[in-house]
Amino acid sequence: MLLKIELMFEGCALMYVISLPFSLQAPAFEIQDKISFIVNNLSPANVEAKAKEFSEFFKEQYYPWFARYLVMKRASIEPNFHDLYLKFLDKVISKPLNKEIVQGSVKGSELIKSSSEERSLC
Repeated sequence: MLLKIELMFEGCALMYVISLPFSLQAPAFEIQDKISFIVNNLSPANVEAKAKEFSEFFKEQYYPWFARYLVMKRASIEPNFHDLYLKFLDKVISKPLNKEIVQGSVKGSELIKSSSEERSLC
């Protein structure tokens, strides 16, 4: 499985292409779309309602997938939303999900650090 990560740092775009040694069990596409909709529409005014909605349908078996999605596809390229994502996770109130988020953050930073396929667009 290949993972592409684009980062912006001080006006410089970096792209990392990382080969993952494993694949995550992803939920059905309908669930993935629902998750994207929730995350795309998160705001300080609705974070509690969105967390409740997420908790009502999202299953723990997909937490590793969601952690990878949130960390690598959203938080890594959306630093202005870090606080909002943290508030969302606080409202979900799930130790297993928080554990996956921390592990995903550590794995993501290790993968970026050890990536040999780096391309700078500056």
